Amino acid sequence: SGCGCCPARKLGSVRGAWLWVGMSSNAAPVSPAGSRPADATAAVLDTMFGGETAGAPEPAPLPPATTPGREEEDAVSSDEEARADSVYGEDGKKRRTSRIGLRWSGSPTATSAESIRLKRIMLGLVALALCPALAIGISTAAGYIVFNWNEVGIAFAYVIISEVIRRIIWRLLRNLYCRRVLGLTSDEILDINGPRRHLSKAWLSDLLADSRRRRNIKICDVLFRKGGHVVPLISAVLIGDMITDDIGCLLFANTLGCLLITTIMALAIWNFRDPKDRPKWRYLSLFWGATDRIRDGRYAQQNSMLGNISLVWGVTIAYFIARAVLPDEDDSEKLWAFALSVVLLPLTFGDALGEVIGTPFGRHRFKVRGLGEINQKSLEGCVAVFLGSLVPLLIIAGTMADSEVLNGTWALICVTAVLTTLTETLAFRSTDNMVIPLCNAALFVVWWKIGGVLQDPHNGDTPWLIRPRPPPYPPSMAPLPPPPSPPPLAPP
Repeated sequence: SGCGCCPARKLGSVRGAWLWVGMSSNAAPVSPAGSRPADATAAVLDTMFGGETAGAPEPAPLPPATTPGREEEDAVSSDEEARADSVYGEDGKKRRTSRIGLRWSGSPTATSAESIRLKRIMLGLVALALCPALAIGISTAAGYIVFNWNEVGIAFAYVIISEVIRRIIWRLLRNLYCRRVLGLTSDEILDINGPRRHLSKAWLSDLLADSRRRRNIKICDVLFRKGGHVVPLISAVLIGDMITDDIGCLLFANTLGCLLITTIMALAIWNFRDPKDRPKWRYLSLFWGATDRIRDGRYAQQNSMLGNISLVWGVTIAYFIARAVLPDEDDSEKLWAFALSVVLLPLTFGDALGEVIGTPFGRHRFKVRGLGEINQKSLEGCVAVFLGSLVPLLIIAGTMADSEVLNGTWALICVTAVLTTLTETLAFRSTDNMVIPLCNAALFVVWWKIGGVLQDPHNGDTPWLIRPRPPPYPPSMAPLPPPPSPPPLAPP
């Protein structure tokens, strides 16, 4: 400062230059000792003193320019910068803040985005479960389908009670398997039974790190998931006949049961997603039974719910296709019984056998699309799906009378097995329960239209071909019925 003509002021300028060098952000970097490099200091002094620095006393280096509480000030400034970043975007424009605390910067915060995504998934699953029940209800209100509502109520009660009992039993059996065979602790079992969304991405890989445990987990998924998949389908066919002979009545009861159970599951996931609610999942997990695979990782519960909903969707659409094309159920009971076998048996045994064989014994694996952390199938599983679809249908056709089975029936069975293998392999995982019955029903009605399926006694009279055939003569040339025979003469 000043004119710089006196030594004191020059010395003050020197000290000011040192402070300026130490504090300026555009100068050279500060050395660990707190001083500047010699060349930078000399350049500053030459500029101030006109190059006359040779005889000037060299000042002692000053300590780093720090003040008491500087660390706290740096922390405060960092917080202020973070808040500024949260208010202002990269383009310098101020962001909008909603009333509920969500930041509208093109995407919410991570926690808020996860909650919004979970809420949308749950609402979407409930809406998907509602559609089949709503479609059948509208058809009933329009008079297209007529039900005996007493039978519907009994079938609905059977579906709910049997599903609750089945899921509790399979869940307890899987917990016992995890404890005794896998050697898991109670906390590890609770992680498996819970929502799993809070678990890290490495949770599943760490759980499957041991080869022996990995093999036993594959067996666990096959045994308890597919065991719980086959049992209800078989019981629905066997016990359903005791409740009612109307296929539509059983289907409506199952759609209502799926809607109720899906709604309960969605409410449980949404209302008890907080980590403090983790102990409650010891009991809430009973609603899933053992349908949530361990190897599906953090998406197991959503995968299980989607699988149940897709099954109801597939069977409902297949029922509407058959009702629109096939004769009335009361007039052709054997045709509808065979159609039900073609639609459900490949799904029941083919799909299940594919996982039973492919998961533990498959060696030639390939990736597929699906909802889960491990989405793979194998060629061995595809062969098992084909055999599991072919053999039960051959048994059903072989137990029929020879006069009822046509040559086209055997061809239909082989084509159905091939179609089931393709749809099970190519479908998005957990949607094969919808694609398999839907495609099989479409194949059945097309086959019936173009070639006939089987020959069936109609109303106890002479055999007739299910496919309608034209009469051998025009209606105008039809022979007249014989005249009635005269009444017998009365005895004299």
